[in-house]
Amino acid sequence: MPRTDYQLFQKFITKYLPKGFVGINRQDSLIVKIEEQLKTNKQFFYVGDVLQMKILFASNSSHEMFGINPEEITLATFFQRSHPKEQHRHNMARSKTLNAAQELFISKKGQIFQSSHFNQKNTKGGYSNYFYQVKLFYTTEPYETVFVLLIITEAESLKISQKGFHYYIGEDESMFRFPDLDMLSVGRLLSSRELEILHFIAMGFDSDIIAKKLFLSVNTVNTHRRNILKKTGASSTLDLIIKMQDQGVI
Repeated sequence: MPRTDYQLFQKFITKYLPKGFVGINRQDSLIVKIEEQLKTNKQFFYVGDVLQMKILFASNSSHEMFGINPEEITLATFFQRSHPKEQHRHNMARSKTLNAAQELFISKKGQIFQSSHFNQKNTKGGYSNYFYQVKLFYTTEPYETVFVLLIITEAESLKISQKGFHYYIGEDESMFRFPDLDMLSVGRLLSSRELEILHFIAMGFDSDIIAKKLFLSVNTVNTHRRNILKKTGASSTLDLIIKMQDQGVI
């Protein structure tokens, strides 16, 4: 089975949507085939109702990847497992997911794709990098709501650059595929240090305070600030912060 084959997930939606993803037989041939692909790709997935804040079906691979039974998965499970330093960014991404779902429900049509990666607890008690992909879609079948399909990929083998991080949210369905280098390069304008400084600026801290918090010189912080504007082409730090908060980056 090709690593890039996400057609099985669309077949899953087509087959089980009419029943609201309830009462799915894990011995069904499609489920068995999906579980085999998940095991090969080191992935997990679930489908849920965003408006009801309820998980409807989760793959058995949750136990192998996270040590959690699929029946125990909730919408808060993976946020709670995020590294403390990444919980703010993860929370911003979750907020964008919920806002996007509400927008789809209001417009009564469409789908939104979202992806990023986070360090989370692994089965050994440490932290590993996991790549998240979300598909939100509005439907009136079997009732009116917005469903979410989440795929989590163990990302240690994906060779994700330590410079910044991937982030995407939009309507481009081509972004919903097995993560590759082209996909991972999306959103990587700023380094991790520059994003950290931008986050502190958004909190209202000046260069002196940021320098003390990060054990840097004020000159180094100001150099980072200039580089941030140069890389992004933003006219001001305030405009950039507003844009990135809207995107769920900071």
